[in-house]
Amino acid sequence: MSDFSEFIEKNGAFLLSFFGLLGGGISYILIFCLKSRCSEISCCGCKLIRTPIPIEQLNNVNLQLPDDPPNPV
Repeated sequence: MSDFSEFIEKNGAFLLSFFGLLGGGISYILIFCLKSRCSEISCCGCKLIRTPIPIEQLNNVNLQLPDDPPNPV
């Protein structure tokens, strides 16, 4: 188990950057799918069939987090 601890210690910044980029990429894909007007999306063997959000409601979609999230008690 010592080898794993050393790996994390030596590569912590790389791992943090990697998972940050991975999460950002997944978020970008999800936002793309949300704003897409397509009813069928296929990528890498995954197929999504859906009813898109009406164009009138698309401008009202809020994709930002609140500035001050509530603190758990």
